[in-house]
Amino acid sequence: MRARIAAALGLAVEEAREVTAFWAALHDMGKITPPFQMQVPPRSIG
Repeated sequence: MRARIAAALGLAVEEAREVTAFWAALHDMGKITPPFQMQVPPRSIG
């Protein structure tokens, strides 16, 4: 699977691993931004 993804990206396997890890980190960082957090109204506690 790694080789297929790397080939689809036109990268070596190690380069593809680094790029996909970077994309995953950016995706996770986006979840902490106020616009993302405001998509769902806050829940009441209690």
